Amino acid sequence: MVNADPGALRPRRYQLFLPLRVWIRTWGKGKPSHGVEPEVEEETITENISSAGCFFLLSKKPEIGSRVDMEIEMAEKPGGKPGSKMICRGRVVRIEKEKGKRKTGVGCAIDRYRIVPSSQIS
Repeated sequence: MVNADPGALRPRRYQLFLPLRVWIRTWGKGKPSHGVEPEVEEETITENISSAGCFFLLSKKPEIGSRVDMEIEMAEKPGGKPGSKMICRGRVVRIEKEKGKRKTGVGCAIDRYRIVPSSQIS
């Protein structure tokens, strides 16, 4: 039997700094599964992104497993016209807090997404 390189099975990550709006809600622990106000609502920038997830920095530390709703702004079109937006739902899968750093690194898996064309953005 041949062991495959686990890194070869991961989607390629791209270092893209895209505007990102994030809403994070924590489920369980006696909390209902609907109508929960976000514990974190913040505008930030992606550090990297792939077809399976993204990584970004937040001023608050979310819990692993928390639900994440994201709105990622894609690149502008020529002439300064707005680009498309990617609306995503996922979950927090990794937290990186470095000593001396004010922000927390957050890795999110993207479970589903849809692209909203610029023609539909008001």
